Formats: sequence, C-alpha cells, structure tokens
Amino acid sequence: MLHFLWDSISFPTLLIFLIVFLFVADYMKNRNPKNFPPTPLRLPFIGHLYLMDFKDPIGAVMKYTKKYGDIFGMSMGSMKLVVVNRMKLLKDVLVNQGENFLERPEMPMEMFSKIGE
Repeated sequence: MLHFLWDSISFPTLLIFLIVFLFVADYMKNRNPKNFPPTPLRLPFIGHLYLMDFKDPIGAVMKYTKKYGDIFGMSMGSMKLVVVNRMKLLKDVLVNQGENFLERPEMPMEMFSKIGE
C-alpha cells in the first residue's frame, strides 16, 4: 500500500506539500502572544531582519517608533524581542516590573554603540 502511495505522488506535489508544511510550522511556532506589542509584517524564517538598517540601527528604530509607538516588537529569525524607546518606560519595565523580565536572554549591544558617541 505504501509503495502505491509513493508511486502516485509526483515530486512537484511532494515539494509543494513540504514548502506549505514548513510555512505553516513556522507560523505556528512564531505566533505572538495576545499581549505582545504591535509589530511590522514578519517574513517567514527571517522575521524582521529585512527591515533593519545595520549601518544606522538607531534611525531604523526611530522610524518604527514613529509608526508603532514607543514600545513595539520585532523578531530576528526565531528570537522575539521588544523594543522600549523611552527612558521612563525602560525604567518602568526593568525596575517596577523586573520580576516579569527575569528570564530574558542577554543581547550584545555593539549594534547600538553609536548612542554614546
């Protein structure tokens, strides 16, 4: 029976099924929770990497701050992150609500080294 099934499925059909399965699996894996901040359109597998300007990351963040507000979400591949853009909000997040953010991963901050210059 398996041999008959294998012979009846063409390679293009199998390839289309595999691609659709991968897109659906990526969507299911990377869904945002209900309380996640607003985000730009996310592309499968790469997330929001296509939106970042790595030569001017601060300019890119400021552009999305104007559109989505002072708190917005992004994803870099499968890693989700929340961007907080005001010092008052950052203090509220890290000091007043610190217990909610204890398990956040460490991020290298070389990308934002222009801030001090």
